[in-house]
Amino acid sequence: GYECHDATGREIRLFGLRNETLSAQCVVRANQDLSKLTVSVDPLKLEGSAAEIPAEHVQWNFVTSILIEENTRKLRPADLTRPAPARFPDCLAEERQCDVAKGSLKAVYLTVRIPAGAEPGEYRARVTASSAAAEASLPIALTVHPLTLPDQRHVMVTEWFSTSQFKRHHGLEDGDTKRFDALLRCYAENMAEHRQNVFRVSLGLIKSTQTAGGELRLDFSDFDRWAQIFGTPAGWTSSRPALSPTSARGLVQPRSPSLGRYRHGRVDRRAKTPFRGGVPAPLPAGAGQAPARETMARQDDLPHCRRALQPQRDGLARSL
Repeated sequence: GYECHDATGREIRLFGLRNETLSAQCVVRANQDLSKLTVSVDPLKLEGSAAEIPAEHVQWNFVTSILIEENTRKLRPADLTRPAPARFPDCLAEERQCDVAKGSLKAVYLTVRIPAGAEPGEYRARVTASSAAAEASLPIALTVHPLTLPDQRHVMVTEWFSTSQFKRHHGLEDGDTKRFDALLRCYAENMAEHRQNVFRVSLGLIKSTQTAGGELRLDFSDFDRWAQIFGTPAGWTSSRPALSPTSARGLVQPRSPSLGRYRHGRVDRRAKTPFRGGVPAPLPAGAGQAPARETMARQDDLPHCRRALQPQRDGLARSL
């Protein structure tokens, strides 16, 4: 982290371990209209040594805002940054240039990835903001401690995410599977870059149908597609799935191809996926009382998860 409580506005100070990713922000104040504002960062050079951290290990993004129409309810006015409707900084833009009007501010977000082999010590560089009419720079001081963050994760870490707002926030059209998969892959890569190592593959992705003869058919194509998106190309390197044991009750009626939704001891047969207390619940392993499992994938490319689900799949077929 960086010592924001000691910040003087004259330099950016950060500290971290080797193989750690750090972040910082600085702000450009426009004393005149700035057109085609852009940012550059020098290589971080170790004082008293020829060692350096290449410039490509420092990523920068302009910070853009989103419109918030309503503040979170039941908050005290004193806890609000400002009342809505208003624009709040939220997105890291991919654009490499922008225009800034006189008197405005433009935030720049820095992401610093310390190489695993970096020498310990204090590194220095400058971040420079330049436009067609002006230029300004700010020193960066990075202290690298003589400890290395291991690649192997020893703690299961996740920030839950949802795809339910893809359509609203990304302009996704219904049925556009190709773009949906591309967006999901961006999320998967970003999660892996920030050392998340757990993701959930919903069992609702397994489509069930029933033949005229009463035979249950399970289609794993959507399930497999999600698992493959979170595979090695996205940075999830382990090949071991973890299955979270739980139990299910109040299951599907015989001859029904739907799995139903389970909430607080009741089944909502209008829904297509099982839930328990608002949290996705597992596929049934037998007549409503035998234990079942929900798939929890850990750093996985996950064709293995399909094989891991075979006992549950067989149990479901027998129960119906």
